[in-house]
Amino acid sequence: GLTYAEHWSVIVDPASPALLPHAPKLCELSIQQVPIFCKLPHEGLPALHTLAVHIDEVHMCESLLCETLALAPSLRTLSLDVTLSDQFPLSKLPASLPITCLHVNTEPRLAGLPNLVDMPRLNELRIGVSARHIHPTVSMARTVTIICIDETVIDDEDLASLRQLRAVERAELKVKNTDDAGANVRIFDMMTNTPDDSEVMWPRLRFLEYCCAASFAARDPHGLLRLVQARNGRHTEG
Repeated sequence: GLTYAEHWSVIVDPASPALLPHAPKLCELSIQQVPIFCKLPHEGLPALHTLAVHIDEVHMCESLLCETLALAPSLRTLSLDVTLSDQFPLSKLPASLPITCLHVNTEPRLAGLPNLVDMPRLNELRIGVSARHIHPTVSMARTVTIICIDETVIDDEDLASLRQLRAVERAELKVKNTDDAGANVRIFDMMTNTPDDSEVMWPRLRFLEYCCAASFAARDPHGLLRLVQARNGRHTEG
């Protein structure tokens, strides 16, 4: 692995990104606050399977980020903690990525990246933004089995988006405290009830980690119990 950390800024000027040389054996690359990417033409990064990018102001090297992604045919895990500019060069994104895990922190437009780039193997999606930005594709509905949402609001619009991910088997939801305490009730309702005879949300769910404020839990203290009973086919009254 190779890590370019913030203390390298004394060497690399953030306004003038450095370029990675040919690195055929490089497997993991972590870029933290220092813009060091690849630029075409380049021999590529054939062994790179993990790429993590944490840069506050990536707009000065967005094209290079796109080119680096295109040069990693073996990429499996992509973690992006960046803020995009309004001029982000969408046309330079690769047509497809072989990744199985996508982690997006706080940039809403990146949560919808699978709509812009074909990700036929995407299995795990971790986001730190509202789920409404995911816009699940037909492919995602079949392949995403792990969904993790960290410290964000989940409302009806988010639930409608999450419900489309029908193959989810593992869900980790960390709900930020909001005024809409009823959202806690609706989340469990969608996983247990089918008032319109439609399929419950996440019919293949096997693991659930749900974290919320105490005020949320108080609105539906038996939500988890209702879910377990419904999934086990047991119905109780009271």
